[in-house]
Amino acid sequence: MKRILTLTAFVLSLITAAGQKGLNIGIYFSDHYKDLTAASVYIEGSDLTPYNLSLFRSITLTAETTPKKSWQLLEQRVMEDAKLATKKEVAMIGTQLYYGFYALPPLDGKTNRYIFYRNNLLKPEAKPQEIMLVYIEGKASSAELKKIFK
Repeated sequence: MKRILTLTAFVLSLITAAGQKGLNIGIYFSDHYKDLTAASVYIEGSDLTPYNLSLFRSITLTAETTPKKSWQLLEQRVMEDAKLATKKEVAMIGTQLYYGFYALPPLDGKTNRYIFYRNNLLKPEAKPQEIMLVYIEGKASSAELKKIFK
């Protein structure tokens, strides 16, 4: 019974990471980083249909839960994945990434993929003091997403 539960957990972790397959940020949506996240959201299916989306994943990190070296590594991984982007919107504070919105090449030629990243820890006056990483899949265009997240 224990082996079946372990195998089931392993298969489920592979399924939930599939959307980010091949991306450096994919690890942040796995159980490995679960303890660092202050909040995690996973939505798939009919709840996203009105938005023309099929998958929404997000994590939120805070200074209290995430050592500085960890969020600097996250920034590096986001920037590595950004090299694949076909469209980008980026804001830097000094040499660090404050905001990034990236449209990645579509999966299967049909499904658009996006990464959104914002590091409010770089602005002490910003509320809330957190880092947000979002991965999105669907048919929605970047213009549609910007309207949704305004």
